Amino acid sequence: MGCLTTLTIYNDNFGEIEKDPKKFVEEIQKAICHQKVTTIGLGSVAIVAKVQKTRHSDNNTIYVHAGNTMCEMNTYSSETENLMLNNPLFFEEMLNEMEHHTRKLRDQFNRIKK
Repeated sequence: MGCLTTLTIYNDNFGEIEKDPKKFVEEIQKAICHQKVTTIGLGSVAIVAKVQKTRHSDNNTIYVHAGNTMCEMNTYSSETENLMLNNPLFFEEMLNEMEHHTRKLRDQFNRIKK
């Protein structure tokens, strides 16, 4: 089994990536090697992308796009625990979103199964 790294690109800042694609790839490579959540800045832009911690393919993790960012939701993750402790209102919003979509998907799936 392999490893996976999830990346979110901030589309508004994509022009900076186009200006220096080689540097962008180098920054992704550094982020993967550091094994932690990293933001990538290029040129005068502070964040063009957010790179999540590389995970083994057996490590199931849910990622939530919310509030112009992406956060992992993993019961075994220190990143998730930090978010829960430091931003409880935002964390609760994400939990509510996950619950909402899970219920809707369960309903859809149950209708399709019949």
